[in-house]
Amino acid sequence: MNNICLNERNGQKNIISDIENFAFAWAGYYANKSNIFVNGVKYFVDIVFEGNIHFSDNTETGFGNWVIFKNCDNDTSIIFQKEKLSQLRNDNPLTEHLYCFSDETFGALTA
Repeated sequence: MNNICLNERNGQKNIISDIENFAFAWAGYYANKSNIFVNGVKYFVDIVFEGNIHFSDNTETGFGNWVIFKNCDNDTSIIFQKEKLSQLRNDNPLTEHLYCFSDETFGALTA
């Protein structure tokens, strides 16, 4: 079984999984126009519905629903199709939900 843990502390969420795409799938569920941690890395999440995304090299995504994770530390982005993340969540439920009292447990996969 794949371990996917939601850790919460002081209103912040950290989705932790050994399989990073599973963590991103759940982060996309919990955040929109807000910050969330994925395996300890802070991202700003934005969801684009029924649109496409244009890149600086003049390429673009196709028309659809997209979830954008912008790394808050290095200004890089990761983009997923929203429907693909939904399918990953359906197939891989959260295995643990912890309310953490320390920074150490906030950043740890305990399951």
